[in-house]
Amino acid sequence: MGAALIALLLYAWLPINMTMLWWGFVTNDMAQTCWLLLLWLILRLDASSECLSGDLRDTFWSIAAITVATTLCLFMHVGALVLLVPMLALLALTG
Repeated sequence: MGAALIALLLYAWLPINMTMLWWGFVTNDMAQTCWLLLLWLILRLDASSECLSGDLRDTFWSIAAITVATTLCLFMHVGALVLLVPMLALLALTG
């Protein structure tokens, strides 16, 4: 019981548990989550274009959402940029 209390006190008092905040891990995690949102939006746009619905308003809003998600990913963390640029290039090459 005493060792568990000492471990709890050391965990609470030492700043190592806060290093995630200032080393940029949180922003990288948020950028990769935004990257998944972007991938979902691109797949949704691709699926809606295959249906040939003819509604250009849905296409416009999908492209606007993709632009916003791409901008968020690029500005959140440089690690997301390393993942995002090859993915967008691959999607552009494969159509």
